[in-house]
Amino acid sequence: TDGTATDGTATDGTATDATAGSTLLTGEPASLSFLAARSAALGLRPLDLQARALAIQEASGRTDGLMRPAEWKRLVGRTAFAHHERLVLSEFVAKAHGQHLGQQLLRGTALLGVCFFSASGSHAAGEAGMHAVGALLVGAVTGLGGGTVNNVVVGATPVGWMRDTAFLKAALLAGLLGFYAWPLVERQLGCGGAAAEGVRFGVESAALGALAVVGAQQGIVRGLSPLVSACFGVTITLGGVMRDVLCQRELRLGDLDG
Repeated sequence: TDGTATDGTATDGTATDATAGSTLLTGEPASLSFLAARSAALGLRPLDLQARALAIQEASGRTDGLMRPAEWKRLVGRTAFAHHERLVLSEFVAKAHGQHLGQQLLRGTALLGVCFFSASGSHAAGEAGMHAVGALLVGAVTGLGGGTVNNVVVGATPVGWMRDTAFLKAALLAGLLGFYAWPLVERQLGCGGAAAEGVRFGVESAALGALAVVGAQQGIVRGLSPLVSACFGVTITLGGVMRDVLCQRELRLGDLDG
């Protein structure tokens, strides 16, 4: 015999489909085992029976538990294509918005926020005892860290400061000013202690407001819900959290007056 039973079911747990000329995986013996093997090969935790049954139904469009491997590949291809298509279209929407005058003003606001945060971060690093290189690194992380997190979350890679190096240059320049010029200005004006802390608080507040607008707009352009867009207005300020961690300071995000 050729290994096929009289009902058309092969001895290896597959069934032949004469009309389609391809192999069907039966629900219990083969289809479920096929998906379990695929998840194991990809290093994923084993799928339970319900998850595998739902995947089979989605891939084949039937409820009889039969699925062809080609149907599974088509489902994966459709899902991956839809994901990448959404990212590409979102990028074109963002580029179209970027040509408007309002978006140009928003880009200037973002640059201003990055500069303020970078200057504040490098100044804080200098006070923490870091040298110029370390302070520049902290300043760049402070100014660009939150936006980088947001870009990675929405899949906008390469991230913004890699596509538009003006943000990286602005962060480094502001970091230099924060490390070298800020202390000189404080000494010339004779302000220190509470006064200096008040100046830093004002600079950080301006940067926070500017970047919060930019972060929220980033979610709106990509068609995300208003709640998620508002959350992006918060997470874009995570550079300040990174600064406090690197400088071993108390987190200003959780401070009563921060």
